[in-house]
Amino acid sequence: MTHIRLAAAFLTLLWFTGTPAFSQDPSSTASLVTGIERDINRYQWIVGGNLSTSVGAWAISAENRFVSDALILFQNRLSFRDANRARVSAVRNISQTADLRVGGTSNWYSLSRVYNQMLYAGSRLGRDTYWVEPRLGYSIDARPGVGANPGSTPIRTDAGPAGGFLAHIATETPDNWSGVVDLGGSYERISPRQQHKLYANGITSARFENAQLSGNVAVVTTRRDAYQATSFLNRDNAISESIEATTSDTLAVATSFSAPVFGPLTLDGTLDFGANARRVRNPNPSEETLFFETDFSRRNLDATLNLVYTRGSNTARITFHGGVEEEQRTLSNRDRLPPVQATQKANLLRQADFDRGFYALSGFFRTGIGRRFVATGDATINLLRHDTPDINPDDRDERFARGQIGLRGIVNEYLSADVQVFATQYETVYLKAVRSAENNVQRSLRLRPVINWTPSRDTRVRVGSEIRATYTVDDFVLGGRRPRDQSARELQYDVDGQHNFGGGLMLRFSGEQSELRLGRFFADSFSEIPFDTLQTRSGWIRLSTGGRATAELGLRVFYRRDFNQSTRVQYARVDADGNPIVDANGDPIFTTITRPGRERIAQIGPTCSITWQATAGATIRIDGWLTFQRISRRLYGTLPDGEREQILEAARSGVRTTIPNMTMTVSWRI
Repeated sequence: MTHIRLAAAFLTLLWFTGTPAFSQDPSSTASLVTGIERDINRYQWIVGGNLSTSVGAWAISAENRFVSDALILFQNRLSFRDANRARVSAVRNISQTADLRVGGTSNWYSLSRVYNQMLYAGSRLGRDTYWVEPRLGYSIDARPGVGANPGSTPIRTDAGPAGGFLAHIATETPDNWSGVVDLGGSYERISPRQQHKLYANGITSARFENAQLSGNVAVVTTRRDAYQATSFLNRDNAISESIEATTSDTLAVATSFSAPVFGPLTLDGTLDFGANARRVRNPNPSEETLFFETDFSRRNLDATLNLVYTRGSNTARITFHGGVEEEQRTLSNRDRLPPVQATQKANLLRQADFDRGFYALSGFFRTGIGRRFVATGDATINLLRHDTPDINPDDRDERFARGQIGLRGIVNEYLSADVQVFATQYETVYLKAVRSAENNVQRSLRLRPVINWTPSRDTRVRVGSEIRATYTVDDFVLGGRRPRDQSARELQYDVDGQHNFGGGLMLRFSGEQSELRLGRFFADSFSEIPFDTLQTRSGWIRLSTGGRATAELGLRVFYRRDFNQSTRVQYARVDADGNPIVDANGDPIFTTITRPGRERIAQIGPTCSITWQATAGATIRIDGWLTFQRISRRLYGTLPDGEREQILEAARSGVRTTIPNMTMTVSWRI
């Protein structure tokens, strides 16, 4: 069966990459995209297309996207995950103010075994600035239910009538005021379930001389029904399935303004409010079963105020940002549940409740110094208070400060340099005693100089480096425990550039080297005891040529060396005479040993890509890269007598792996 599905997907890909035939109508437009990707343990096929054409008096548009993933699991077993989404619509004008519309949508997901489809017909009445569109249709929805027997998952197919409407109103007055209102709704009676959605969205804006004011209000209410097990507490009951209805009401209000203060100063700001209420209910509960019906409530309010100064190339900004947020969860049917179950569920819900408030003040500037230098800088201070119920120990305060200053110097038209300094401090204080030992302060400082060299239009080289130091210090240490204060220092170099030889021949290169040292930090004496060093190196060089058809060939390398406290090595066991120990089939018996040690990962492999741009609007791109990987190890500590040499040899030899990867994409525009 697996081979049949692979062959079918491959034949589908070949068929779609052929030249498709569409309507001869010159106004018709179509596009087709196909692709295949091989990435370590995953194959992916993609087929997508769009069509817009006319047949007689009908204007038809359609789009479809199919994605199929084949995942290689243990023992080379394939697991498929497919999804297909399709939409089609047709419009025919009846008069200047009315048209007839028919269409449908179809969605299928193999992993969740969900399939839904809707067909509708309607008529749009009105003009461009105001219209209404009633719809009637039929909906089909199939998804897994809950079987009466353990392990059985039947598919429930529900169908029924569907209806809906769309409406649009737009207005604009001579005094620079405009407004747009969009309304919509849908209802599906797919017995025994039902689904609905209603929404209203309004946008308004007004301009008063140099000032501008705008606002947006959105209201949405939805209901979705799904099949659920009656309760995890009712496994012995004959009834094993129920319908769970989730209703969600959302309100979002946003307003913004912008106005000049005087001269080069401008003041602008935004105010956002949001609220969501979600309810989970069981419309037809059984008396023999237990149901947990919950209510969720979320509210947030955010405000931003900016004062901006602009004069020539000089810019400065001061920003205040603050807000509050609240989430609450309750058990609505607590009175109808056994006291023990109700208390446990209610406490579990309350653990996720919180009240949060934050305040931030930030500033930014950019200014020129003479003709050759530009200075930039920005800073932010952020305070957060996160309050939780007594049952949740995540009650905490946070303070975050960040600053950056940079200087860019232009030596001449060929050479420029940038220097940036970053500093951060992050402090966390837990207010409950059970987590107060996690209180800490983290400070970080980074210096990043960069040189940009452009000797000609065809050559560009950028060389940069970065020095980073981060120190994390706990507020105190629990009795009987060692301090966890830690330092992390890193030195990094990177380079990238390109050179155009002319005639379509281009060379690109990039490389990076870094060394990260971790250590136990002593704040009083500002010293450390190193305990790990992580070294990484990588590089990629590519040579490409061509015009409409481009080919690229390259080589990519990667190396990492790190200390691992639990390094695992697999080796063949031997007897006292040094002979391999075999099983009943004559195969060597392998065992695993774990010790502290160094682990090295080395990768090298070629890369290539081919891109072809056809005159007819078709584009084909193939990318491939092959990785030869070797993971070797060096163990520390004592090793078992008589097997030491076998263990060391297995660690040195390591594990070799070949990893092929490929991506192919085909796009058509007709």
